[in-house]
Amino acid sequence: MRTTIVTLGLGACLGLGACTFMAQTAYDSAAMQERSRCDRLPSLPERQACLQRVDTARRQAEEERRKRRAEGGG
Repeated sequence: MRTTIVTLGLGACLGLGACTFMAQTAYDSAAMQERSRCDRLPSLPERQACLQRVDTARRQAEEERRKRRAEGGG
């Protein structure tokens, strides 16, 4: 349901800033869900590897956001 709402919102947003915000919110929501999935893995090595992938992806996304803000792109 949330994915559908976010997807519809992305298609209907008018300003680039609003679209960027909605995309970031959708990404962050998906990352939180993936982190929760990782936390439920029974094997400690699998759980740690999964959490590491999520953390790496979030760090990369945050770096891209910083670059965009520095360039004036939201």
